[in-house]
Amino acid sequence: MTTLTAPTRTAVAAEARAVVKTYGRGATEVRALDGADLRLPAGRFTVVMGRSDSGRSTLMHVLVGLDAVDAGQVPFPARRAVRLDLLQAVAAA
Repeated sequence: MTTLTAPTRTAVAAEARAVVKTYGRGATEVRALDGADLRLPAGRFTVVMGRSDSGRSTLMHVLVGLDAVDAGQVPFPARRAVRLDLLQAVAAA
């Protein structure tokens, strides 16, 4: 007899799906995020790296709800948990 086990599903701390964020309009428009996808597992240390103006700060802002996205999804439960942790950290400082 063969026993099959379901793959374990890692809890997600934060997630972004196909996120688009632009600043400005027309000739001054800058697309800071262009279809960004990110899945951060809970309980893990993750580093986001990139060159200057690559969208790192914008991505963090949309993950915690400080900035709205133009398109895509940032699932609410993950964003709420991240934002609450951020608010608790600020309150403790």
